[in-house]
Amino acid sequence: MVRRLPPTALHRPAAPRRCSLPSARRRFCPPCAGGGCSWWGCWQWDQLPPGEFLRAFIKKVIADGQIPMITYYEILPGSGVAEGKPEVTQAAPDKSFMARYADWRFALQQVGANKVLLHIEPDFWGYAQQVGPDPTKLPAAVASANPTDCAAMPNTVAGMGKCMIAMVRKHAPNAKVGLHASAWASGPDVSLNKDPKLDVVGEAGKVGAFLAACGAASGDLVVVEASDRDAGYYGSIGQPRVQLDPGSGCSSLGDLSDTARGPWRDWIAGCAQV
Repeated sequence: MVRRLPPTALHRPAAPRRCSLPSARRRFCPPCAGGGCSWWGCWQWDQLPPGEFLRAFIKKVIADGQIPMITYYEILPGSGVAEGKPEVTQAAPDKSFMARYADWRFALQQVGANKVLLHIEPDFWGYAQQVGPDPTKLPAAVASANPTDCAAMPNTVAGMGKCMIAMVRKHAPNAKVGLHASAWASGPDVSLNKDPKLDVVGEAGKVGAFLAACGAASGDLVVVEASDRDAGYYGSIGQPRVQLDPGSGCSSLGDLSDTARGPWRDWIAGCAQV
């Protein structure tokens, strides 16, 4: 069984507290100077080392015989821009992304040798694809912001994805990692589609190709959004919705997986849910 740390868990505001972060970590936590700390790394008693929140979560889940799943969702909440295409522009500045790569490295160091599932930046890749279909032409700070881990990688969104996955291999070698595939990334939202003529598999292929260029082929899984309601829920509240046929839906997800990562690896999707 997989126990998931909610996507909000690494960026939700923390209650004000006295900050005792070592100086090397203070740059991630500007509010500390005012007596509080909103950085996820200090979500614990201030006399405990930074990162205890994440370490304790992993330890507890493994002790329960489950697999921890961590969604790393930092670009949007950390940037302060509106959700959507504007957040893609936040990948370019070197200064801010130096801190983000350091933060990702720190998170991976807390994972260490443990076996966990890592889900990188939901929605970001979908918005990036809507900005431009070729991630090798979308600017992002990579080698310029993280020469420690990714000195040979291009300063593009494609390079960013490859860099973040490569960092997992280096700092958390037993973790499984994947990017997020948004159902609406190629334009039409295939999860809400009512047009029988829409080539759902073709749209999935476009998303898969974009993610493959971002390094998904060297990942272990692809994460997609699946409803947490059963087929009759929305009808019961007067909001009937189209339910994607399980056969065609799983077929399109299979095409997405094959395109993004090759046919011999697994993916996490609604088709695996009961």
